[in-house]
Amino acid sequence: MKIFHVASLMNPYIRGSGVADVMHALTTAQAKYGADVSVLLPLYSESTYQHADLQKIGDIEVNTGERKEAVGIFQSFLPVPGTDRTVRIFFAQHPFFTDFFKNYEDIEFGRYILQGKSLFEICKLADIRPDIIHGHGRAGTLAAVFFRRHAEHRELMKHSRFLFTLHGTTNQGRFPLNVLSNFPSLDDLRDSLINDGKVDLIRAAVLAADATNVVSRNYAYEVQTDRFGLGMQGIFRQDFVEGRFFGIPNGLGLEWDPSSDPHIHSSFSASAPDGKDLNRRTLRSEWSLSVDEDDPIVAVHSRLSWSKGIDVIDAAFSTLMENHPIGLITLGSPTTKGYDTMVEGWQHRYPGRVAVKTSYDPVLAHRLLAGADIFLHPSRGEPDGLAPKMAVRYGLIPVVTPYGGMPDTARGVGFVTWDNSPDEIAAGVRQAVNAWRNPQERERRMTLGMNRNFSWDTSVQLYFERYHQMLSRPPAALR
Repeated sequence: MKIFHVASLMNPYIRGSGVADVMHALTTAQAKYGADVSVLLPLYSESTYQHADLQKIGDIEVNTGERKEAVGIFQSFLPVPGTDRTVRIFFAQHPFFTDFFKNYEDIEFGRYILQGKSLFEICKLADIRPDIIHGHGRAGTLAAVFFRRHAEHRELMKHSRFLFTLHGTTNQGRFPLNVLSNFPSLDDLRDSLINDGKVDLIRAAVLAADATNVVSRNYAYEVQTDRFGLGMQGIFRQDFVEGRFFGIPNGLGLEWDPSSDPHIHSSFSASAPDGKDLNRRTLRSEWSLSVDEDDPIVAVHSRLSWSKGIDVIDAAFSTLMENHPIGLITLGSPTTKGYDTMVEGWQHRYPGRVAVKTSYDPVLAHRLLAGADIFLHPSRGEPDGLAPKMAVRYGLIPVVTPYGGMPDTARGVGFVTWDNSPDEIAAGVRQAVNAWRNPQERERRMTLGMNRNFSWDTSVQLYFERYHQMLSRPPAALR
């Protein structure tokens, strides 16, 4: 089976979110099982060159309406661990892609046009006719629209099917109508792109794809509700009934394994847990915590944002720290204005008990999970919840909210709150601390969590089943 993914992030080339981890793990696992896998990514300046042996294979022209844009196409091959197979990575080079962090509306919208149209030109250039085109998030939206609504692309890919993966609905890829005036090549698509007075790329992609999935079964039900559907709940409900909308949980990459993790000070596992204690002691020293060894360390490892509930921790902070002799370590980059100052204030209020680093450090992330005891993640919504899976894999007791895949992750191991109110979060932490203080209960939860199967092998087989199902059906009708 030939699979061609379209995404904006993928480790080790372009980091920035959990989607980058997912793309690496999913594509290499698919290749391991014999699929012919390609990926199209933007070429973002220096960070990409550090991890790719790039070879230029040609130039293509992409019509944006005002003019034809020259796009350089490079390729690299990502080895699949434990096999002689590779994933073929294509990179599209254009000034729109020069800086990943410049997200002005015209530039961002132009990126999606260029990436979507480049997909089909690359397939011509490299003589690839994929069975499945798999678009991810906003980067895959216009590829889906062009695939369904442009006759020349339908003819080129007449035997292909398009799966669109929605990694979350919090950012729908909405743009003001005036962006279309800068890209007249989309004039024939205006009706399919506009919704409620705005350009709505995610909705357009869902309507264009042969099928859509989200990244947990629970989230597939949540987005059919008014609270989480963001205006698309009716579409999701209809597609769910027709078998065109479903949830497939993400797995966890092999790099998140405390028995073989090169970043931590001592390896450990469910059957040989002693190394956890050394990591706990080292963590206290590295973060300059004076918390007693008999008291647990609570880890917060996420983006510092409203969506992740960091303000809820702030509201519950005094209750947490005054009622429990705990330590607290926070690691993450701020994406909501002022949240770095907020969490740094925690450290100033409780020096020696609270430590904060307001930037992402992958090595510190591994060491934090290896040495901490309780994982706090009061998210307001979570399509899957990779961070709690990582925490459980490293023997932590998770305290999570009841959204997305997190209840499944925490079942039998941690505590699921009713909501993300400060009182509920404080109560969840209290339960986790009490469980941790009971040696038998702590060992039971740690062993159960570390033995939980988060393998990508299971998820990949579910994707293969859905791919085959899509190929057995006629192409989706225009909607």
